[in-house]
Amino acid sequence: FIIGCNDTGKSSGQLFERIYNSKLQLVPKGGKTFVFAGDVAEAAILAFTHGKIGSRYLLADRPMSLKNVYKMSAKLMHKKLIIIQ
Repeated sequence: FIIGCNDTGKSSGQLFERIYNSKLQLVPKGGKTFVFAGDVAEAAILAFTHGKIGSRYLLADRPMSLKNVYKMSAKLMHKKLIIIQ
């Protein structure tokens, strides 16, 4: 998922909006890899200016379980969230 400031539209930002607006969440098993939109923009510029034609670049941070994403996000939002997995 690419995430960024004020990302509340029909995108990965919906995940954080749900966390903010609820007290109870059903969280599926598994995980995702998240990356900040600003880092993606910077990497795109660097690939355009310094990359090689035909090359591919992987833009991601470390993978995280969805349960940990929900827990960490709720903590940062100062929200008490009950997580059911």
